[in-house]
Amino acid sequence: VLDARAKHLSIPDTWAVNAKGEPTTDSRDVHALLPVAGPKGYGLMMMVDILSGSLLGVPHGVHVSSMYKDLTKGRDLGQLHIVINP
Repeated sequence: VLDARAKHLSIPDTWAVNAKGEPTTDSRDVHALLPVAGPKGYGLMMMVDILSGSLLGVPHGVHVSSMYKDLTKGRDLGQLHIVINP
């Protein structure tokens, strides 16, 4: 989205929504990204948010700062790495 915004290009309507929650193709009008893979992607995203946010004591959910408003400001985000030995 940021690359498309810098190049003044449009994005697919399945990538993001505007402030009204409507799908948008305007990369400058993005308010939130849509999850990849629909409901399954949303569930996975929710678990990642819970595990890498609330368990680590960093902002999660609606408390995460926007990555689109102030590009010069740092963001306080957490990371979680799960390694599984198959």
